[in-house]
Amino acid sequence: MNKIIAFFIPLFLLSCTKVIELDIQTGSRKYVIQGEITNQAPPYYIEVSTNAPLADKAAAEQIKNALVIISDNTGVVDTLFNLNNGKYQTNKIVGKEGVVYTLKVNINDTIYSATSVMPTIIPMDSLVINKAVGFREDFMNIVPSYQDAEGEANYYRFKAYRGDSLVVKNILFTDELSNGKRNSRPFFMELKNDDSLTVEMRALNYDAYRYFFGVNQITPGGQSQSATPTNPISNISGGVLGFFSANTLEVIKMKMKIVK
Repeated sequence: MNKIIAFFIPLFLLSCTKVIELDIQTGSRKYVIQGEITNQAPPYYIEVSTNAPLADKAAAEQIKNALVIISDNTGVVDTLFNLNNGKYQTNKIVGKEGVVYTLKVNINDTIYSATSVMPTIIPMDSLVINKAVGFREDFMNIVPSYQDAEGEANYYRFKAYRGDSLVVKNILFTDELSNGKRNSRPFFMELKNDDSLTVEMRALNYDAYRYFFGVNQITPGGQSQSATPTNPISNISGGVLGFFSANTLEVIKMKMKIVK
């Protein structure tokens, strides 16, 4: 019988934002604003662009002339540095649990804004890999474990990379049936001997969870899909697409070793 041995190392990573490609079912061109602040070390990034509707043959456009400001309820005001590629980088804002963050994006004198509170830090304290019964040899159960915070609603998002490739995009869990309990819910992916696995766990607020739940309705790689896709519900005012989230981030890296 083959034994699976996985070595893991918790990592503290710089926060970065992955562009989410949405198959938006609309003929109108809209601004897309997306970014996150985490409890990991800054800088953080906000991306500003337009979408590319199915009825429009033009590609998505990076917005390079926006004024982007993030402030918090401790008095910090941060005017983000324009990288001139549609990305804007923080200078002094720092992500901390319980702090309220407000994003304001000025595009051609129209201001789009959002507010997000960073939730309680929930450590991902272990990660187990085992063979998925009834599937082919390289199909594995990925089982992160964490202790849910009691007395509050908590929402979680998991992403997983094989090497540098994002394989699992949006696995979403809530604590509706497990508030205050230890959680070890599996998801699945293919892994072979010597593969490197990186699992990211984010503790979200409800607005971010609702947004990514909407993403799962229209894109593969999550838990669910809808027969009638619609735009995900944004927490940013003004009718734009995208999201702004203050969330915690836990990362574990593992190296697969199968011992025969």
